[in-house]
Amino acid sequence: AQRNEFSAYVLREQQTPFGLTLGNFKTFATSTPKGGIRGLWDADTDQIIFGAHQIAYRAGGAKTLFPHQITREFTFVPYAQIAEFAIAPDLRVTETFYVPHGPRHDRVVSFVVDVTVHNAGSVPASVQIFPWALLIGQRFYGEPEKKVRASTGERFIRSFGEESGWVRWWGGSRTPHALAVALREQTLLQGMMRGTIADEHLDEITPHLAEFSSSRIFGAFEYCIDV
Repeated sequence: AQRNEFSAYVLREQQTPFGLTLGNFKTFATSTPKGGIRGLWDADTDQIIFGAHQIAYRAGGAKTLFPHQITREFTFVPYAQIAEFAIAPDLRVTETFYVPHGPRHDRVVSFVVDVTVHNAGSVPASVQIFPWALLIGQRFYGEPEKKVRASTGERFIRSFGEESGWVRWWGGSRTPHALAVALREQTLLQGMMRGTIADEHLDEITPHLAEFSSSRIFGAFEYCIDV
């Protein structure tokens, strides 16, 4: 199928077991069948330098929907993967995943997930968006990166590898309602299920603290929008 593109494939989630792998001259990132990102690979080090990235949604006072509870329709084009789905009868979400390319971005190690929420109803609605991710890297055979320090700012989460010297910035174009880092993914997921991560008070994790969770560090944002 084509949607104003020279080459595009439109498939329901049940029809494809894979997402796209996209890249530029320096990096690539791979999508999962549920629209998440498996990790960000860097050519210079031949390692994954940013872990799995996923997004949950909450419409009004309804329960939070996690990726495994959402059914998508995918449009695959050469430069992007577009996922479309509903989070309420009148609320539809479009997630566009791509790796920056072009003369100014060919060697930029990053990926982007652009989120648009459309309200087809006549009544304004509030939506909470919860991106969360593993903030450390790993080798392809699974050994996690050591001695990583993660801290929160006003709009971004920064993770710094004290051994590797890598600095990673993760954030969005809006100022979040709340953001947090945690040693356990489940802590952040429980906050999303309750409707806010504002009660997760960790704003920095040191390498010493990370040793208690096998060097794994997670982060999350909470964005609140009216549509």
